Amino acid sequence: MAKKLILFDLDGTLTDSGPGITASVASALEELHLPAQSDTELRRFVGPPLAASFAEFCGLSGDDVTRAIAVFRKYYFAGGVFNNAVYPGIPALLAELKAAGARLAVATSKSAKGAEQVLTHFGLLPLLDFFVADDGRFGDGEKALIIAEALRVAGCPPEEAVMVGDRKYDVEGAAACGVDALAVGYGYAPPGELESSGAKYFAATVEEARAVLRALL
Repeated sequence: MAKKLILFDLDGTLTDSGPGITASVASALEELHLPAQSDTELRRFVGPPLAASFAEFCGLSGDDVTRAIAVFRKYYFAGGVFNNAVYPGIPALLAELKAAGARLAVATSKSAKGAEQVLTHFGLLPLLDFFVADDGRFGDGEKALIIAEALRVAGCPPEEAVMVGDRKYDVEGAAACGVDALAVGYGYAPPGELESSGAKYFAATVEEARAVLRALL
């Protein structure tokens, strides 16, 4: 069935946001007197909901997770949000898909404030029909809830949508909603994560993603 709605993750899929996120996490860990993490370990924070990351990767729970998120956001919005870059070819890809008649949206576990700042700063917002981010309505940014909300906003049945993302959270969230996923390998997934994620489609580069998506329209 042809796809009418294309949902994109943001961090690691449309933009290379890792430098700002990892630096902000490192600063938060230092302020909270938590053990420092290596560059490889910090990369794990790019993509998943922050609450899940601080819980899984730092062993935090309850109020400690809430505090860690608040400290992270202090550093992130002080400058890390724009320590970021659009992946080459993404603006052209979005423009081409829109011209071909697809509806385009971002579905991200990133905070709504952060998502809007990034999309506006890099000129991507006009290329989208809408975006759904973590505005407090979706637990701790659970991806399945965000994707479900995007389907609702678009009035689109799951079988007519595809989710594009760089982490297993995107693929698993899509599967929970009955949506096919295109996993992209140029983002922040650790080795082997996407291969075992169950994604229906895979693209190693932006150009490969373009070919897959054009074939699905």
